[in-house]
Amino acid sequence: MLKTMGFVDEGFTNMQKAMQRFREAADAFHAMVTDQTMPGMTGKELVEKIRSLRPERPVFICTGYSAVMTEESAAELGVRGLFKKPVSFADLSVALSRTIGSHSTTSLTGEEGLPSKKKPGDRPHVLLVDDEKEQLEIY
Repeated sequence: MLKTMGFVDEGFTNMQKAMQRFREAADAFHAMVTDQTMPGMTGKELVEKIRSLRPERPVFICTGYSAVMTEESAAELGVRGLFKKPVSFADLSVALSRTIGSHSTTSLTGEEGLPSKKKPGDRPHVLLVDDEKEQLEIY
């Protein structure tokens, strides 16, 4: 669905593989959307690892239920948005567009560490992480 808004997405059902991909190509991703509760690593832990590599990179967390991840704790981590599942595609796409722009609506924000000049054909890349493959397909 994000593709219809002009984003390029790359999805992973395994946080360790997503982290490896981010390490390999951190500059390629303009934002990350992750689930909070996953085997092997929580969304909070993944955000902390992403922040250690690229503190300026926008991150959004989705959760079905989490007593650990609240709006306040997400804000303390620097998370740009906390979404309850089922995630509203409209809400997520608006949040991403406001934060990093989209090919079809606005240019990239030019925040420190993010590309500020958009060339024709450039589209913001989003790293998606959720242990449910069906959820990745919804994004």
